Amino acid sequence: MTAALDAFKNSKSVRMKGDFKDEGQAVRIDVHVGTTQADGSMQGSFGNAPSTVKLRTLDGRFYMNADQAFWAGTLGDKTTGAALDGKWVLFPPSQAKEFKTFLGLRQFDQEVFTPLRKDLTVSGGLTTRREDVGGVPAIAVTRPGGKSTVFVAASGAPRLLRLTSTQPVGEMPEGTFDFSEYDAPLNIQAPPNPIDISKAR
Repeated sequence: MTAALDAFKNSKSVRMKGDFKDEGQAVRIDVHVGTTQADGSMQGSFGNAPSTVKLRTLDGRFYMNADQAFWAGTLGDKTTGAALDGKWVLFPPSQAKEFKTFLGLRQFDQEVFTPLRKDLTVSGGLTTRREDVGGVPAIAVTRPGGKSTVFVAASGAPRLLRLTSTQPVGEMPEGTFDFSEYDAPLNIQAPPNPIDISKAR
């Protein structure tokens, strides 16, 4: 289990797909995360309006692209929402703290897997069982009474395949998250002419 978490941290890239709840609303995320970058999308009802939001991070900068309804609901300003409709928006680090998990694999490891390691290494031992993840044989590892289960490939390289939790794990909300496409090449570039959110209002 520890080897799988370490392999995640040391990979060049990983694809993460997850389903979780944000303030009671179902959210689905699909993002490729590299060492210092990420690119993907998030679907859900934000501000009571269904939206697909594009996410991108690069070298510590966070960008988001969404429709008018999302921006109006998120910012509470219909005029600004209309101005940002379909445009890439740059968030300064101080306003993107909730997305710091996706700044890169090492950041993700620090924000999510460091507390997970502590949870799975406390006294009480671990339980394991065999289970498939997307047709791939895996070993599910959990602590008796624990709220999180880690699924690791049963053969070959020690790959983390899935994490399920009924409570937040560090900065990751409760839900189910699948990990695949390890070390796939990424070519993520900053979007052209993003709007600085700090200057948009």
